[in-house]
Amino acid sequence: HTSASLPYILTRADSIHEEYQYSETSFIPIFKNEGYQTSWISNQDMGDSFAHFLAECDTSIFANAGKSVYVFAKWLDEELLPHFRKSESSSASRKLHVLHTIGSHWYFDNHIPDDKYYFQPHTSNRLVTNNTIEQLTNSYDNTIRYMDFFVDSVISIVEDKNALVIYQSDHGEALGEEGEYLHANDAEPV
Repeated sequence: HTSASLPYILTRADSIHEEYQYSETSFIPIFKNEGYQTSWISNQDMGDSFAHFLAECDTSIFANAGKSVYVFAKWLDEELLPHFRKSESSSASRKLHVLHTIGSHWYFDNHIPDDKYYFQPHTSNRLVTNNTIEQLTNSYDNTIRYMDFFVDSVISIVEDKNALVIYQSDHGEALGEEGEYLHANDAEPV
């Protein structure tokens, strides 16, 4: 899950050196030391396990401050794009942007615009067990298609610049394998 995985993604922490997530800075100061303007543009709240890494950035922007994955209302990653576009248009010649998306969190359909449902039938109920595996899989797959749209939108903003776009998912989702659903559980990999 996000709180456990982000410190590993941002630092050299791994299963052998877990302590690095607490004792080291992230990769962000490396860019700052090389003259990059750094920003964290988030579609999630700041978690305690990674809050100190956000403080390493020059700016932190929360597109949907105060929202929670437990609030079932539309919450779209494209809401990051105006903030990214504005940050990217700054006069700094070197920039590092970390875009922290909401991605494929449950309730999947709340993270997809109504006009982006491709796979049908999609979920019809927020209670996982009131949906079929087909509905869960289709709704999850719709979030993956939407993420592709989002990444393409990011690329289109920087395509005329000397830029590099890297996409990294911070965790996966279980869709009924071995009776497990969603994320943040201790299920063994299948």
